[in-house]
Amino acid sequence: MSKIIGKYKIELKKVKEIYGHDDSFPYVAELWANGKHIADCHNDGWGGETVITAIDLPMFMEVSAIVCATKGAFNEKDWNYTMPILADELAIDAIRMQTIKKYQVNNLVFMDDEYRLVCVPFKTKTRKAIPIAEILLSQSGQDMIKKSIEKRIKEGLRLMNTNIKYTKVLK
Repeated sequence: MSKIIGKYKIELKKVKEIYGHDDSFPYVAELWANGKHIADCHNDGWGGETVITAIDLPMFMEVSAIVCATKGAFNEKDWNYTMPILADELAIDAIRMQTIKKYQVNNLVFMDDEYRLVCVPFKTKTRKAIPIAEILLSQSGQDMIKKSIEKRIKEGLRLMNTNIKYTKVLK
C-alpha cells in the first residue's frame, strides 16, 4: 500500500499481521519512500504507538517532516499525520487487501461504509465453494454474478474483487 505525500511516494512493504494483543493493530512491516527502505515498523497490539526504527535516518527525518506537516481528516476534525499514524493506516489497508485477495477466489467481496468486508459465496448442494473464475466461464454464471453485484450495490456496498473487473460482467 502506498500514499503520495509531498514529493514522496510512501509505501509499506512486507506487511504481516502478527499475533499480539488486540488493543491496537499488531503488525510488522518495512517503510519505504521513493523506492528506498527507510524504516522498520512494529506494533505489538498492546495499545501503544507503532514503533518505527529508522534505517536511513537522514531520509527518514526529511520524509517525517513533510508527513507531519500534512493535514488529514478524522471524524471531521483536522489533525496532522505522524509517521506511526501513516504506517498504521497503510498497514490496515494492506492487510485488508490481502484478506480481499484471499476471499475473492470463492466469493464476491464487498465493503460497506464502515470498511467492513461482506463475502457472498456461491455453492451447490454438492460443493461448499465454487471459484469465481469457474462461474465466469458460462453465460449463466456471469449473469448470476452480475445480478448479485447489482443487488449488493443497491444495498450501498462497494465491490472489492479484483478478479472480475475486466470481464463482460462489469460492462
